[in-house]
Amino acid sequence: MADAKITALCALGAAPLGTDIIAIVDDPGGTPITKKLTIANLFTSPTLVTPALGTPASGVLTNATGLPVAGLANGTDGELITWSACAVAATVAVGTCGQVLTSNGVGAAPTFQAAAGGGGFSTVVKACDQTITCDTTLTNDCCLKFAVDANSKYAFNMVFRAKSHSVADFKHGWCLPCGTTGEGLQANDILKGAANCGADAVSLACVFAGTTDGVQNNFGGAVGFIQTSCTSGCIVFQWAQNAASCIDTILRAGSWLAFKKL
Repeated sequence: MADAKITALCALGAAPLGTDIIAIVDDPGGTPITKKLTIANLFTSPTLVTPALGTPASGVLTNATGLPVAGLANGTDGELITWSACAVAATVAVGTCGQVLTSNGVGAAPTFQAAAGGGGFSTVVKACDQTITCDTTLTNDCCLKFAVDANSKYAFNMVFRAKSHSVADFKHGWCLPCGTTGEGLQANDILKGAANCGADAVSLACVFAGTTDGVQNNFGGAVGFIQTSCTSGCIVFQWAQNAASCIDTILRAGSWLAFKKL
């Protein structure tokens, strides 16, 4: 060839054919040898190896499948993932006990809110046994509770099953938001309404409180209504041993609490 400079060669006037030949240097870091390569072989799909990316500082993921839950970024316990009106990923703030996820319509993110009135009763059911030993301090039940709005009325009814030694017996009460009042029936006794005793989230010995009759297998319940004041919060069933005992006192799975906003 008279002129070996690539830049001096004539340009290809049409699309290359698969049989056209280009020059390639094989093993440039070892023993370099110039060889020929057809266009067809050049564009044969290569075997790609996924690179180890580590933890990149930034990037845009546009199409991926099979992502494990463990691969998601850490967040806040109780929050849910949503998209804003601008189609930007966002989170729904954590709600409180008994609230339900409520749509706020197009252009607004959903939020957790107290169940609306006018419908049927909502019910929470205790999924597993809960045990108290050597403790006479009223303890919030882990399941039997519901959220309430300020300045609202609620109807409720519940049934509980408990097992306790005859010495320990079983006592119970309620934790209510400050200023809450109520009336109802419990264990076949008429209970008078009484105001909250002065602080938020304090057990009310003066409202819906009592003890069982000292037998080992206890079955009780309550039905009534609650009027909240200017404080929202949570209605929580509380219970404990009436006399400290090293023998377990158990509130059984299947105990339930139903409530409805009036």
